[in-house]
Order: sequence, then C-alpha cells, then structure tokens
Amino acid sequence: MGWQALIVAVMVSSCLCYAVWALMTAAMRRNIAARLLRFRWLTQSNWLQRAARAPSSGCGCTGCDSAAAPAPARGTATILWHARRSD
Repeated sequence: MGWQALIVAVMVSSCLCYAVWALMTAAMRRNIAARLLRFRWLTQSNWLQRAARAPSSGCGCTGCDSAAAPAPARGTATILWHARRSD
C-alpha cells in the first residue's frame, strides 16, 4: 500500500467519523462522549466535555427553553409609481 493510498484512507475515514458524529442524535452523542471521557488521554478534550454535558432538549440547542427574541419592527416605505407616457 502506497503512501498516497494511506493518506486517502485516513482522510476518508476521518470524514466518515465526522459525518456520523454530526448526524447522530444528541442523546447518542452524549452517551458516546461520556464513555470516551473514561480514557485518561481524552479527558483534556474540550469538545468532548461539551458533548458530554450537552442539554437534554430535543434539538440539542439552548434556545428551546427560552422565548425567541421578537423580530425587529419594520418601518413603512413609500413606493413611488412613475407612469409611462403613451405616445
């Protein structure tokens, strides 16, 4: 196996891991992150600690338990209509 094939295999496998992690449900991510934090060499990983402490809301965001900010009021605009002259 050549170096090029090895590099491609590493890149494809890391992209696969990223895609699986991104498409995984929040509950599964929390569970896997908590299990991975048992290893001593992964305890310093900030993103893994954030994933393990993720909120238990349905979508994984922090906005579900609070009201959304109201949309800013739009001002009225005057539209000027210029009719064409018929010759």
